[in-house]
Amino acid sequence: MKELFNDFDKVSLPEWLTKIEQDLKGKPLSVLHSTPEPDLEIKAYSHAEQLLEEHPDFDSHRTINKATNTWGIRKEISPDKHDNQIVLNALNEGITSLGISYLDAQSFEKLTKDVQFKYIDSDISFTSVEQAINAEIPKESKLNFDILALNAASGAQKFDMSDFLDFFKAKSAYNNIWVSGDIYGNAGSSSSQELGYTVAHLNEYFHALEGAGVNLIEVLDKITISLSVGEDYFVNIAKFRAIHVLIKSLLKGYGIENESFSPTIFAKTSVRYLAKNDKNNNPLRQTSQAMSAVIGGCNQLTITVPEFGTPAEITRFERVAKNIQLILKEEAYLGLVVDPSGGSYYIESLTEQIINKAWTYFLAIEKVGGFESALKTNHIQNEISANRNRLISDLNANSRTFLGVNKHPNSMENWIELTVPNQPDSTDFTPVSPFYLENYFTKKQH
Repeated sequence: MKELFNDFDKVSLPEWLTKIEQDLKGKPLSVLHSTPEPDLEIKAYSHAEQLLEEHPDFDSHRTINKATNTWGIRKEISPDKHDNQIVLNALNEGITSLGISYLDAQSFEKLTKDVQFKYIDSDISFTSVEQAINAEIPKESKLNFDILALNAASGAQKFDMSDFLDFFKAKSAYNNIWVSGDIYGNAGSSSSQELGYTVAHLNEYFHALEGAGVNLIEVLDKITISLSVGEDYFVNIAKFRAIHVLIKSLLKGYGIENESFSPTIFAKTSVRYLAKNDKNNNPLRQTSQAMSAVIGGCNQLTITVPEFGTPAEITRFERVAKNIQLILKEEAYLGLVVDPSGGSYYIESLTEQIINKAWTYFLAIEKVGGFESALKTNHIQNEISANRNRLISDLNANSRTFLGVNKHPNSMENWIELTVPNQPDSTDFTPVSPFYLENYFTKKQH
């Protein structure tokens, strides 16, 4: 087969930079540099020589192990918000994956009546040891009893590793190692922080399982990682590619090298940029977020439906959330090409940078005694808070665009002044709580 690029002369990095400087007409190259996140620095131009110069150990990260790029269109279901008819209608209208909150056996059976679990993807989340161990669940479902995430969200040591190990052994036939890394992104972390904390989170489970005599090689297919989808398109793509490399690096620390292994990755659009003012901009943001997660190779995607608004508005946004994914899959054909961004110098460079920074965050957690220690001493929460403060500062300085909030607000709607929610008074450590950036913007100051 003829190599088409052989028909063109190669351009060296110095030649290319000279041409860029000419096109900039006197402006410095630095105008093409940016910081999409406080701990990331990127250049809007990339070259193979530049990539190797900045990352001497670089190896292409085309490691997404999927036959196709298709994904599950996921809807979250809760017995206190949905009924059986809503579930069945969703499945008939294009939803292919259900994320179900488990309350009790009776409500679960009522909610899922006539659901053919063998034909869909499903995951069940639990909030108590008794539920997680005793619930009768379809064998096809993934199980989410992430005690570390439950502790982090509550700011208290509600569960310990013995609870997780009891659950793991009782439900050993299931895919039952779930890591809710999305809680860090939703709380305001950077993408590199989210990945670093997610790896540390998973490592805590690995330590416990290995200590209990479990062969880690035998649990690889039981791992599910859930990540948030942030606001920066290209950073998201790189982030979802980077997690594969990071987990393989973690496994190497346990003496496991399995190039064909690829964890199941759930993506969920972040609440961070959901706005109460000019609500119709939310689906626009979520469309680009969804595209980036799919291009990054996620296995399941949830577009978060805002919890605010009238019942009619919430129903409408649920329909829009589903239709966005149907359009991306059935009309934009994003499911047909595996890792479409692989080989792009820009994406590869960004992926490499995120990997290195995320690994640094992971190592810092290991130095303070591991994930649980870092959580109890607020090490993780303080780092997230620093990143969150930078986001707030950028928003109010108008150096960060939040469409419909600090830029181009809808003058035809009444502006809603929001307040920062109070933190709970009595917790053992700072809870890892959802962060809504809009709450920290005051229009009267602008």
